[in-house]
Amino acid sequence: MWLSYAESLFELGQLENAERAYQQVVKLAPQHHEARRSLSTILQLLGRPEEALKTLSQGKQSIIR
Repeated sequence: MWLSYAESLFELGQLENAERAYQQVVKLAPQHHEARRSLSTILQLLGRPEEALKTLSQGKQSIIR
C-alpha cells in the first residue's frame, strides 16, 4: 500500500509527501531496491544529494547482510 501511495504522490509532483511515503516503504522493506532508487531520485530532486547517495549505499549493505 505504501509503495502505491508513494508512486502516486511522485506522479502528482508532491515530492515531499512522496519522500515520506517512500521512507515508509524502505523502513518496512529495506531490501526493496526499486523503492530505494525512487527515494534517492526524489532526494536528488529536492537538492539533497548526500542523502540520496546514503539511501543507495544503505541498500547495498542490506544485500551483504
